[in-house]
Amino acid sequence: MAILNQYVSRTRLPSPPTFTAPDLSRLRSVSDIRFAPDGRRIAYTVQNNDKPGRPYSQLWILTAADGKSVRLMPGPDSSSEPEWSPDGSRLAFSGKLNGKSGLLVAAPDGSGLRLLAELDGTNNPLPSMGKRFAWSPDGKSIAFVSATPGPETAVASAFIQCEP
Repeated sequence: MAILNQYVSRTRLPSPPTFTAPDLSRLRSVSDIRFAPDGRRIAYTVQNNDKPGRPYSQLWILTAADGKSVRLMPGPDSSSEPEWSPDGSRLAFSGKLNGKSGLLVAAPDGSGLRLLAELDGTNNPLPSMGKRFAWSPDGKSIAFVSATPGPETAVASAFIQCEP
């Protein structure tokens, strides 16, 4: 025991790594996890901080059998809020296509990608809570929330600007 104590007292362990500001750009987090109805695939989003500005999310599909993940949409545009169709053949999600943000639908491999509707905003007082869209049980329709600015928007904006 005395020999072990002498060894330990003479052995210097390396200092643990420190966390610095540049490390923030390498942080990522996973959210919006959704199992396909058959359980064979999982859609999820990864939030990235690797470029200037606000963090952005990208949609990934994991195949449960082999554990491999592929990004659903190419490019740096944000995509999130995946919702599987009832039969698992399509995925609805929030994203950007050809410069337009909105409700997108694609097959799990990314084929057949199309913009169904632009999502201008939300009339939900807590926009990050709850679902913005949902499939009908037969998979033929999607209900979604999108707020179109009306005349009250200008009045509200003017009121906000006038306050001291």
